Amino acid sequence: MTLTLTRKSRGTTAPLPVHDLTGDVPPPRGPFVASVPGMAAPLVPLDLPTALKGQARDRVARRQLRDAYGGTETGLDIRPARLGATPDQWTRLLLTDAGDRRDWLHALGLFAPLCRAVLPDYLCLPAAPDLWVIETTETAVIARLGPEDGFGAEPDLALALLQEAARAGGPPRHPAPRPRTTRD
Repeated sequence: MTLTLTRKSRGTTAPLPVHDLTGDVPPPRGPFVASVPGMAAPLVPLDLPTALKGQARDRVARRQLRDAYGGTETGLDIRPARLGATPDQWTRLLLTDAGDRRDWLHALGLFAPLCRAVLPDYLCLPAAPDLWVIETTETAVIARLGPEDGFGAEPDLALALLQEAARAGGPPRHPAPRPRTTRD
């Protein structure tokens, strides 16, 4: 799988391979994106006013996180998830254990300078408005629910998350495409 890196300053794009950091294969010899287990890096939705910008947005987001989930931020690595068409208006935080993040960076070793991003596996799936992409294994489900949402979870939890997302709107239903015949 590859992701596309867009350089706004140069107006160019370049494909970047995705490297599974939990696998046994060594990283590519050129620039790449590292993929980590999505179950260890959830997206947390927030209700942020659109008028908030910059550091004020970050402070209010962290306060909402503490209020909603209790406790402190100690031991967490918290990053704004700048997804979608308006990255400055982000509405989700990407959370991970600071120890996990350190382990992932350590696993990159000498290849760390070539790594352009460390992303949860679900954010490495293709994304488009009104499209859900879901991958399953015997032990996990990873889902990309459009450009701004996704998750990694055990199958039972994933079912509940997908049902909730479907109740909240889900992707629109389109009529099935008409089968093509040789006369078309």
